[in-house]
Amino acid sequence: MPRELSVSRIVTLVILTVLVVALGFLFVQVMSGFLLPLFLAVLLTILFHPVHLAIARRLHGHERIAAGVTTLLILLIVLAPIVFVSIRATNDAASFLSSEGGPRINKKEFGRLIKDVNDRFDLDPPIDPALVIATIEAKAKEWLSPIALKTPAFIGNFLINAFVTVFALYYFLADGEDLVAASSRLVPLESKYQSQLLARFVEMTRAVTTATLVTALVQGILASIGYYFAGFEGVILLMILTIFAAFVPIVGSAIVWVPCSLWLLVEDHMVVGIVLAAWCLSVALIVDNLLKPMILHGQANLHPLLALLSVLGGVAAMGPIGIFVGPMAVAFLQTGLTMLNLELDNLRKSQIAKR
Repeated sequence: MPRELSVSRIVTLVILTVLVVALGFLFVQVMSGFLLPLFLAVLLTILFHPVHLAIARRLHGHERIAAGVTTLLILLIVLAPIVFVSIRATNDAASFLSSEGGPRINKKEFGRLIKDVNDRFDLDPPIDPALVIATIEAKAKEWLSPIALKTPAFIGNFLINAFVTVFALYYFLADGEDLVAASSRLVPLESKYQSQLLARFVEMTRAVTTATLVTALVQGILASIGYYFAGFEGVILLMILTIFAAFVPIVGSAIVWVPCSLWLLVEDHMVVGIVLAAWCLSVALIVDNLLKPMILHGQANLHPLLALLSVLGGVAAMGPIGIFVGPMAVAFLQTGLTMLNLELDNLRKSQIAKR
């Protein structure tokens, strides 16, 4: 009878394991499209948790009302400026590109630039300015047309993701402790280790977010100095666009300052264009390779080399979200190894005690 009971339990355990794995896989497939907005909601919850606690204290512990007030505050501080800047940038880009087929090029100045290149390098046969301009305009149409066609779908996905982020943010603020407690009961790990991992996750989230935001702001502000002295109008808009571009993996702020530098070259301001490109490139290299690893090292206790490689490797493996996941994975590995070493030490001590 005990043997039959043991076999029955083993069969039950196997069936439950297979069922959990299958349902877990299905759950990941269902939720995969919302991982980014949910992750963003978690980041905002952690960053604004002290603010939420202060609001809850003023409202005498009314968590639901406090969560609603905090969510509205985050919308005003974070999401509303993003939406405003996106609309502003879209309108400016549309007005620039709207004219019957694409960006206008000063053909007279461009022709003079091509002529200078032909004369300086004694090209034979010389470059035809009309052919170059036609090629640029054709490529612009080729690249921009798919973007224009995908814009409605992009806006729709953006609105859905924004709604999911706000919805999840409210419930994470209102029921965060209950959700963490319920999840911890389902994880087969001692509570002290769960607490360590959770504390490490909060620490890394704040560190990585701070490093990313600070470096983006520094790049935008310093690049805007270059835009100002280069004679661009709308420096504030260019600065904001550069800040947002700094979040894009690999290319980063070059999305903004490279076209600006090329435009100066086309407009026959070669020296200014080269100086602007050199200035912005120097800023990007220093900020990404020195400042960000230093902040991560200081706040997250990651070695500067590990901090740099974790960001670059995370982006290469997972795309934009790898900026956050990469350093977190390295930090969790360090924490996990510490826990493992502690358990091995306890095991060795227990074996020695038995002897």
